[in-house]
Amino acid sequence: MREDLRQLLDLQGVDLRIERIKQAQEDLPQEMKRLDEGMAEEREKFGQFVERADELERERREKERDLMSEMAKVKALEGRLFEIKTNKEYQAMLREIGLRKQKNSGLEDEILRMLDEIDALRKEQQERDQELKAFLARSMERRQGIEQELGVMGRELEEQLARRAEVARGIEGDLLRRYERIRARRAGAALAAANQGTCLGCHMHLPPQFYNELLKQAELHTCPNCHRILYVKEVSEASAEEP
Repeated sequence: MREDLRQLLDLQGVDLRIERIKQAQEDLPQEMKRLDEGMAEEREKFGQFVERADELERERREKERDLMSEMAKVKALEGRLFEIKTNKEYQAMLREIGLRKQKNSGLEDEILRMLDEIDALRKEQQERDQELKAFLARSMERRQGIEQELGVMGRELEEQLARRAEVARGIEGDLLRRYERIRARRAGAALAAANQGTCLGCHMHLPPQFYNELLKQAELHTCPNCHRILYVKEVSEASAEEP
């Protein structure tokens, strides 16, 4: 392979690695943000669940206070039965006591249902608490991993930028500027492999005579369609195997 072409391939390899690192440096913080949002959301959902159970517990205590108050009223009414002089008043008092006892019985049933519901909620709360802790642990582990990856990538980016400067210094100025122009127009890839008469950058079939000239490597050629600098894949692979 031509030395200038080999240098360009080396440069493109470094550039592509730099682009991947920069893309990861953009993507990974977004993943961290999603992790943080996910943890906050799960904490909020758990907090809402606990609040629902706590609210039901407060309602139960309030109903128990109501029940105690009503039971005290019934007891007071029953104590007044012996003071009543007429049968009519006595029967009216009995009816009132009966109605209050019926209401209290309903309150007792409601309190029992609430106790059962609270018990079920507290059991579910324990399960959700364990699930939340496991989720948070996994998320924090991944978050720490991302922070480590970003640290490694920061150091690697510095190394690759230094490597790029070194490789670029060995390339003739006009050729380097040509490379940069094509790279800017072609999503970071200024070179494309040609294999079996086809440009693998744009998948255009190259004219046979053009491809034959390309095989000779007498000069640099660009794809007539995508205008990337071409190298022959078979030749580059054979060159890589040379001692």
